[in-house]
Amino acid sequence: MSLYNINIYILYIKWLFMKNSLKKTYIFGHKNPDTDSVASSICLSYLKNKLGFLTEPKVLGKLNNETKYILKKFNIPCP
Repeated sequence: MSLYNINIYILYIKWLFMKNSLKKTYIFGHKNPDTDSVASSICLSYLKNKLGFLTEPKVLGKLNNETKYILKKFNIPCP
């Protein structure tokens, strides 16, 4: 494989990564979210954003009081 082919391959991989990172992805857990489901979606969204993807944590249902309390205590916005 020549150096030219390797450079083309690297550019293609970078293009694929940028193409995927420009799409916004919503990350969510259960329909009836509990604390671990909400925390998991927030953590995974944070990790993916650090890796270059555009993500946002979401919740599919109403938050329970325990989850609201924990998010408020650690000053984390509700997804």
